[in-house]
Amino acid sequence: MLCYIYASMNYLKAPYPFFHQGKELIKNALLIVLFGFTFDYFFEPFNVARSEHTIPYWGICLVHSSSAASIYLFTSLIAKPLINEDQWKLWREFCFLALCLLLIGIGSFLWREVIYDNPNNVSLRYLIEEVRNTFLVGSLILFFITTINFRLLEGKNRKSAQQISSRKATEEHATEHRFLEIKTKVSADDFQLLPEQLICAKADGNYVEFYSQNGSHAQKQVARISLSEAHEQLKNIPKLVKTHRAYLVNTQHVQKVEGNAQGYQLTCKNLDFKIPVSRTNLAQFKQAIG
Repeated sequence: MLCYIYASMNYLKAPYPFFHQGKELIKNALLIVLFGFTFDYFFEPFNVARSEHTIPYWGICLVHSSSAASIYLFTSLIAKPLINEDQWKLWREFCFLALCLLLIGIGSFLWREVIYDNPNNVSLRYLIEEVRNTFLVGSLILFFITTINFRLLEGKNRKSAQQISSRKATEEHATEHRFLEIKTKVSADDFQLLPEQLICAKADGNYVEFYSQNGSHAQKQVARISLSEAHEQLKNIPKLVKTHRAYLVNTQHVQKVEGNAQGYQLTCKNLDFKIPVSRTNLAQFKQAIG
C-alpha cells in the first residue's frame, strides 16, 4: 500500500507542459464547444425536463458549451502570468482542471434563470447539482485525456532522447583557438572566451552566466547582458542552439539526453545542473545535435 502511495506521489510530481496558452488555448476552447455541444445534444447525460426550457434544447446545449469554453479561456488567461511553466507538474495540471470545472459548474448554475423556467432555480440544491454534473462528466474525460497525453508525450520524448544519445557523435572537432569577445552593457566588463569551450549560456534576470570548459571543471563568467544579445554575439558558433527561453547550449558538450513530458533534459560535462529543452525548441535542438 505504501509503495502504491509513493509511486502515485512521484507520478503526480512528474513534469507536464502548460498547454493553456497561445494557439493551443484557442484550439482547446473550440474543442470544448464542439465536444460539449455534441455530448449534451446527442447523449443527454442527465434528466432533461423540456417543459422547463425557455429556449430550444440545442440552444441550451450551445449555451452550456460556449459558457464552459469562455470560462476556460478566462481562467487560463488570468492564470498565465502566475504560472512558471518550468515548474508545471501533473498535479498542478489536475488542480487547474478541477478549478476550471468548478467555475464552469458555477457558470452553468448562473445560466439557469435564463434557460429554465423553474421557481427554484436560485437554490443551493441546483448549485450543487450543476457543479456535481460538471465534475461527473468533465473530470472523467479531462483527467483521462491528460493521463493518456502525459504517457504519450513522456514515451515519445524518452524514446527520441535515447535515439539522440545513442547516435551522438564522439569524433573530435577541429578547433582554431580564436577568442571571441563578448560585449556587455558596461565596456569595462567585456571579456573573451573560446567558442569551442563554451558549454552554455544561462539567463539570470538582467545577467547571463557563461559556462566554459576549463580543464576538469566548468568556469562561470557573469555579464550584464540579455540572452538575445548574447545569442547574437555567439551566433557563429556552429553547434550553438537555443533550447529554452533561458538557455543557449553548445551541443558539442552534451553528454546525455533524457526525455520527459515537457521535452528533454541535457547533461553536460562538468555542469552540476541539467539544461531543459522546451517542447517548442525540440525540432531546432534535434537539428543542431544531428
